[in-house]
Amino acid sequence: QQQQPQISPPSSPPPPRAAVPPRQVIDDATDKDALITQLRRDLATSQQERQQQQHEWDRRRREHEDIVAQLQQASAELREAHAKDHQQVAQLRVEVERRDATISQLQQANGRLQQSDAQSRQQVAQLQRAHAEWQQAQAQLESQLTVALRDKDELSAQLIIVQQR
Repeated sequence: QQQQPQISPPSSPPPPRAAVPPRQVIDDATDKDALITQLRRDLATSQQERQQQQHEWDRRRREHEDIVAQLQQASAELREAHAKDHQQVAQLRVEVERRDATISQLQQANGRLQQSDAQSRQQVAQLQRAHAEWQQAQAQLESQLTVALRDKDELSAQLIIVQQR
């Protein structure tokens, strides 16, 4: 069995003491004046942080008071607006009833128009069929007229020949 060589940890300061902040550990060799100076710095920093926190709390309290005052004002305005809204709702109900009656009348008139439109479409279809039949009859008559005129021309020519003999 080979023994592993023991590796000593790198030189580091001893674990922090309870009264000394962990961010700056002072080892045992440091003199007491440095420790006292550091503690005074830490105390001053802590007091400064506490003052800043107090200022922040005061600022937030003032903001909160402002918000509460704004909310109370908004609440009064909302109550006033709510009363006006009730009046408008009553007026709107009357207007809606009138509009509903008008819509009902318009729907009835629309039904009559649709019925009339359907009848008109049927009449248009009948007229289109009659027009197509008329065009077909006209074409037949024109064809018969053309044949009749050709026959007449032929007969006239034959008559002239017969008369000349």
